[in-house]
This record gives sequence, structure tokens and C-alpha cells, in this order.
Amino acid sequence: MDYEIKGVSDTKQLNDFIALPYIIYNDDPHWVPPIKSELKRTLSLEKNPYFSDTTLQLFNCYKTGEICSQVAIIINKQHQQKYGEKTAFFGFFESINDPTAVVYLFEKIEQYCIFNGIESIEGPFNPNHYSELGLKADQFDMDLEHLRDVFNDAFSQNWHFLPVSQSEYLFCAKYLNLVTYPELIQFVEHKGKPVAAIQFVLDINPYLQKFVGKLNVLRYLHFLSEKKKIKKIIVYAVGGGFASFTTRAFTTSELLLQQSTGYFPGKINSSKNVSLKDFGQEITNTLLEYFTLEDLPELILEPGRSIASPNQFLVLKVHRVKIREGVGRWLVTDGGIGTNSLPTYYEYHEVFLVNEVVRPIIGKATIIGPCCFAADIVYKNNPMPNVKPGEVLAIMDTGAYFTSLESSFGFPRPAIVAVTPENHYRIRHRETFDEMVGRDHYKKEGEKNEVFCH
Repeated sequence: MDYEIKGVSDTKQLNDFIALPYIIYNDDPHWVPPIKSELKRTLSLEKNPYFSDTTLQLFNCYKTGEICSQVAIIINKQHQQKYGEKTAFFGFFESINDPTAVVYLFEKIEQYCIFNGIESIEGPFNPNHYSELGLKADQFDMDLEHLRDVFNDAFSQNWHFLPVSQSEYLFCAKYLNLVTYPELIQFVEHKGKPVAAIQFVLDINPYLQKFVGKLNVLRYLHFLSEKKKIKKIIVYAVGGGFASFTTRAFTTSELLLQQSTGYFPGKINSSKNVSLKDFGQEITNTLLEYFTLEDLPELILEPGRSIASPNQFLVLKVHRVKIREGVGRWLVTDGGIGTNSLPTYYEYHEVFLVNEVVRPIIGKATIIGPCCFAADIVYKNNPMPNVKPGEVLAIMDTGAYFTSLESSFGFPRPAIVAVTPENHYRIRHRETFDEMVGRDHYKKEGEKNEVFCH
């Protein structure tokens, strides 16, 4: 038989590309046909902002004039720049039971990729990692920008993730009001800023099956009338929380203002936090401006902080709350700069109320340690909820330098506990008084020391 591979270049070929899944899965009771008009919209180079710097090429394989196999090839320049890989992605792959057609099809896309300097192909992506998640929202009573920020931050270290632009998110959220309600989208806020979100959608798949890829006015009105009867929901997306960045260094001006006026920046700019791979790639790109690949110097990174810091947090117990007119609210804890929180002097670390993370903020509070000197302060004017004596605070990302910069100034150094999903165990006990003074010698060998007797 004669096989012919064509790059989709006209309306008829695009219609063939969209129609093939209907031919293959027409008798499958579990298949949920996509709305054809929406699929065309997703594949439109003019309408979909994802393709502003991304190349899309669709391929059809015809056998004696009838379409039998198809695939899309996506080349994303942003991905290549971020990951340093000459990679293309394939998606929308469908085929009848014809191995020969598939061989011809993939031979063609291999030639296409080689011609465009591509060294590897990965997939499936239809056409990217998030496009088929979404059923789409316009004029929806919610803050889509907050939702986008949370998910961009939460998924930033996921495999092959690229930040979703505002225009891309709005494109993919065009009809969200048809598949969910505002109360099915919930945010968790910390200090007035959304840090986590969960999003549910109605299970409209049974209705999509009845549409068979086509949506007209009567079907649309029928769906609206039946929508209120849907009792099943689906978890659409969830992200954020403690997985988000929770620490950064103070800028010089922030450090000066914090110490001189009590100004508290209270903001994490996640765009400034990059992975170790991103950091190395940025340095490599700069070096390539001055060196050839053959002469590129060896890059040695000491990743201790990036590994250790997010794997520990400091737990402080609040022993007393002082509120004084004109002075403010003070939380007296069992740790501070004089004992175990020295890096808070020059770094911003998120502080959470452990027993109720989502308790609303009521105002600023200065968190101090137990020592009797003025500088024993964790943070000044930190926006905090109503904290009561006996409750516990967690200072995030304390695995680097907090332990090594501890002091025995008046109080013992704390225990360290390792926690796994299955168990917990102590890896360092709380320092005893004898250990605190064990290196000091106040008497000659064999003499009685009156100080320690009383």
C-alpha cells in the first residue's frame, strides 16, 4: 500500500488531524471526546499565546488517501534555554493498528528534528505539560493571578516545568466558570499572601461524551440546566504550602532598616530563587561568552546550604505574650539570637504558627528570646496571628548555619530531632548544665569548688 506523510498546512489536513481520534475511539465507551472547536483553538498559532516563541508542526500519515496516523512536534525555545537541551516534544499521537504507518511517521519526524538541530524527542505533551489539565474561565469571581503565582511557585522544581505566563493562563482558563464554583477553589494565606491553593472541578465528562466533540446552543443550554445536578468533583490542581520558598537574604537596605527602625520586609520573591542546576547553567552561559567548549574551566559547587537549609526548621515555644500601649506586642520564646537564631539577624525566614498555620494575621509582633540583653530578637514587627502562651512557632529553612552558630549564652543548646513519614528519633540531646561548663576549670585538681556546691 502507498503511505504518504504530510505536514499539516491547510484546513482540510487540520480537520483530518482532529478527526482521527473519533475514528479510532468511536466505539470506546470510556473515551471522552474533546470539543473540536476548543482543540482547534489550542492548536492555533495565532490564538494560543504558548506558541509565541514555540514552534508547532503537525504531521498526518495517509494510507491510500485516508488518514491513519498522526503526531505533533513542539520545539520550545524557552525550554532549550532553561535546561540547555536541544529537545523537541511530541504529542497528539494517534494511529490505527498499522505499525508500518507509525514507522513511516516517526521516520519523517526524525528527519524534521535533525533538520532543526534537535538531538532528542520526549513526550507526550499535548502540546505542553498543563494544556490538557484545564478546562478554561472568563469573568470568574476569583483571583486567577494568585492561582497562577501559587502554582508557578509550587511546581517550579518539577521536571520540565516552565512558568505559565499571564496570557497563557488566561487562555487556558477561558471557561472555568462552566466547570466549577468559586467555593471549590480555596487558598491558604500566610501574612496576607496566598501560599497554597486547591482547585476542584465538576466531573462533566459524561456530558462531554454526549456532545461527541460538537457543542451547539441547544446542547449548551441543556448542560447549564443539568450542571446543578452534578454531584461528583475532581481534584484539578493542588500546590503551594511549605514547598514554596520560605527564606532569602536581607538586602543591605532591609538589614539597615530592620535594625534601625524595626522595618520588616515580609516578602519572598520566588523569582529570585533558582535551583542549583539553574544557578550552574547561568554561570556556564556567562563563561561560554569568554571560553570555547574545549577550554571551559571546571565549575565546582559546594551545595551544602542548598541541601541542608530546607531540611530543618527551628521550633520555638512561646512562654509569654506582652502587650504594652505604645510599645506593641512581644512574643517571648525559648530561643533567640543569643542562643540559636543568629541568621535571622541578616536573613528573612518565614515564621509559622505550628498548631494553626492558617490562623489569620491580627497585627505585628516582635519575637524575642529569653536572654536579658536588648539584641536577643528574632524579628521585629513580624505580622503574626493571635499567639497564646504555650503555642509553638516554626522558623523555616534553618538547616544551614543556625546549628553551627548556636551559643550557650545563659541557656543550653536545644535537642535536634529527625522526622520521617514513619518515625521520629532524637539525633542530638538537649545540652545539660554540666556540658555547658564542662570545659571550664574553676579549681585545682582535687580541691572543692564552693561555687558549684551551692
